[in-house]
Amino acid sequence: MRLRLRSILGVSFTLLLVAASAARAQVDPDSLYRSVHPRLAFTRADVLLMRARIHDGGADDAAYATIRTYATSLYPLQSLSHMMSVSYGLGVAVNCGLVSFLDDTNPRVARDAGRRFTLALADSFQADSDPFYTSIRLRCLCYGYDTCMDDATQNERAYVRGEIESYVDSMMVAFNFERWLHPPYVSNKTAMTGAALGIAAICLADEMGPARVSAALARADTFVNTWIRYHLDPDGACFEGVQYGAWAMSHLAWYFEARRRYDGVDYSKRSDIRKIERWLAYETLPEHGGVVNNLNDTSYLNHPLSRENTYLEWAMASWKSGVSAWLWDRMLGPDGYDAGALQDHAATVLWHRAVAPVDPGTLLPRSLLWKERGLYYYRSGWPSHGSDSDDVVFTFYAGPFHGGHSQEDQGSFTLYAYGSRFAADNGFDAPNARSEAHNLVFIDGKGQHHSGSSVGTDGVMRAHVLTPYADYLLGDATTAYTTYSPYNAPGVPFPDDDWSYGYFGANPVEYAQREWLVVHDGVLPPCFILIDDVKKDESSHTYQWRMHTDGTHTVDLGANPVRIDGTRGSMLIDLLHPAFDTVTRGIEAFDNTSVDPDTRVITLSQGAERGLFMMVLRPSGSPAATSQTTSYPWGGMDVIEWPGATDIVVAHAPTDTVAVDAPFPGGTVPIRTDARVAHIRRRGSEPVRAVLVRATTCDVSGTPLLRSHSGPVTVIQAGAHAYIDRSDANFRLYGPGVQTLQAGDTLLTFRRDGDYIVRDRTPSAAGTIALRVYPLPATTRTTLVVEMGEAGTATVDIFDVAGRRVRSLWNGPLQAGRTLLPFDGRDDLAHRLSSGVYFARVRAAGRVATGKIVWVR
Repeated sequence: MRLRLRSILGVSFTLLLVAASAARAQVDPDSLYRSVHPRLAFTRADVLLMRARIHDGGADDAAYATIRTYATSLYPLQSLSHMMSVSYGLGVAVNCGLVSFLDDTNPRVARDAGRRFTLALADSFQADSDPFYTSIRLRCLCYGYDTCMDDATQNERAYVRGEIESYVDSMMVAFNFERWLHPPYVSNKTAMTGAALGIAAICLADEMGPARVSAALARADTFVNTWIRYHLDPDGACFEGVQYGAWAMSHLAWYFEARRRYDGVDYSKRSDIRKIERWLAYETLPEHGGVVNNLNDTSYLNHPLSRENTYLEWAMASWKSGVSAWLWDRMLGPDGYDAGALQDHAATVLWHRAVAPVDPGTLLPRSLLWKERGLYYYRSGWPSHGSDSDDVVFTFYAGPFHGGHSQEDQGSFTLYAYGSRFAADNGFDAPNARSEAHNLVFIDGKGQHHSGSSVGTDGVMRAHVLTPYADYLLGDATTAYTTYSPYNAPGVPFPDDDWSYGYFGANPVEYAQREWLVVHDGVLPPCFILIDDVKKDESSHTYQWRMHTDGTHTVDLGANPVRIDGTRGSMLIDLLHPAFDTVTRGIEAFDNTSVDPDTRVITLSQGAERGLFMMVLRPSGSPAATSQTTSYPWGGMDVIEWPGATDIVVAHAPTDTVAVDAPFPGGTVPIRTDARVAHIRRRGSEPVRAVLVRATTCDVSGTPLLRSHSGPVTVIQAGAHAYIDRSDANFRLYGPGVQTLQAGDTLLTFRRDGDYIVRDRTPSAAGTIALRVYPLPATTRTTLVVEMGEAGTATVDIFDVAGRRVRSLWNGPLQAGRTLLPFDGRDDLAHRLSSGVYFARVRAAGRVATGKIVWVR
């Protein structure tokens, strides 16, 4: 199969070479040079405007001053090896090229340095089968040729041009590049290859011949779109984490800009590419120094967005991104980190814009799940400029292995709050392949199957319900303990592939599930309810619950709750089950071998036929809370007293119905339920709020809260809004103030029976379409309710009174029934709409419905 593929590619490309040679025979390529170059990042016509921008007092002024120093004072004195020692020489050619056009005193110094570097690079290396270094060298050759060869001789330009063509020839047919189009090879190297090949095709678009250029561009887009397909969630999260995602985009953004200039193909219009910035906002920790969460192969202190800032600059120029402007301030501004020569200063010069930063909290929900990646984030908010905030950041991961540096610690979690890494991941460097680096359950001293170096394990997010009040998630890591990913089977994806170096460490289990209930009403501090349920087999084993915390924290294991004291607050772990005095508790140092601070591992161990751990994690700043925990053979109960509110948590293993009397100010509250987790919140005279996970029945103080007649459901009842995980369920729910009922984004109909809501499953008439908007008028957010009689593809757009479209809100499939589409009052460029009247329009199956929006600022 491999020989046949090589043969086909070789014959096809030989024909293209013949056609290209004929085209070159008619036109001398060198005679075109000054008329078509530079073209990749700017043209000669752009120079006057660029010179004005670098003297207007913006961030690009400082960036230009830096690269001017490099190009005129450092590079002329350095050897090729020294130039290549910083980011492999990626910035040298483009830095010299920019200064050679923008310097109005002595541009020849920079141009000569760039020409010398480009010629030395062409003379010292040849195209090889290493996609990483080949891609970097080709990109350097292209920008050197494009911007630094005005004063070169005809033979020198021909020499560099020939080298670029030889790289293109190799990358088009060499089998080791084909490998990186197939998982598990697909990774940031796939993006690098596509970007470099596309840049080369555009660079020599008038010198290689149209057929050859078209073939190279098509091949480049195959690489780029393969990376997007396998390593980018539709909502913008890169499966390899921030470090490798930012590195991939530091190559792709240069190609995207060159491509837009060349033929108008604009990758910046893709929603998944634009949403990368939103994912990065979640990953950014709420402290100074440009730090991001330590997940995947991303280091806490490696400052990836301060070094690979390319995407942020490009986003500000491409769609005037306020979120990227906010991230830039946090990563590279006064709150950030100075990466020095590692920073992409050229991108700042070219693309940085004076865009008003947009606080991500005004655009993004507190919680988000990237479904294809299997990554969940909760954030209480984002810090304002100049502050280290007390915001809480929580993550949970259970997703499939996609290849490359995909996250391998299935079911791990992190928790950052009040300036402290209370639950830290160590997913960087060598420990990435070891379960002991992550927050997991061990069985007889062993964790999950070995992973790392392109060997991965699979997890899955089996259930989730996300609401403004609380979120429920069920992650399954059974296969991660038991075996490796199917992508690592012998002979996959090619017959000679051998992944046997990773075939060790398996720890087969019957099941391994981790459930989280995250309660976050925005008023009280969030709390995190955890159930770990792991079973290896019918025999008795030692099950050990493990959590890493920063090595500087003070940990008290002497009482329930376990207490961890950090920088500006604490975290309390209320152990519900097993009973605290039956658990062996321990703490030990952990060397993570990376630049990050070392951690310590808190362990809770029990001997049983099944590992069942139930606990509540409570970051504690202000207001403080007290708790009372009771353990039972079937699970446990926690009563948490907040100032002005009481939480009752009942968690149990799958049994029938349990009954407990929860202590409450002034008496007790009888609770009877079969819920996996029941969370009841009472606050003064407010109606009770409840979260019932996988339940059919629940009574509180004799009042039936839930009766489900079609199996277990997960319901969240929070004041005027109720949520359920199953739109097909028949149930009766206590909700005297409930006004809306949702399943995901779909608004469900229901009927009232006194203080109860009862699911009304009468379907809408086929072929109907309707649209309404609430609230009206709107001040900060509004919701479009789209009702479809049958499933189909729909577009939903917002127009101003002049009929101009200001926002494309939806373009894709909608299910039958009611769907809620939140609208934040911003246009497609994230600018706030001014006060006034706007109109919403939905089109589906040839039918149209409209609605009016009144916006009041």
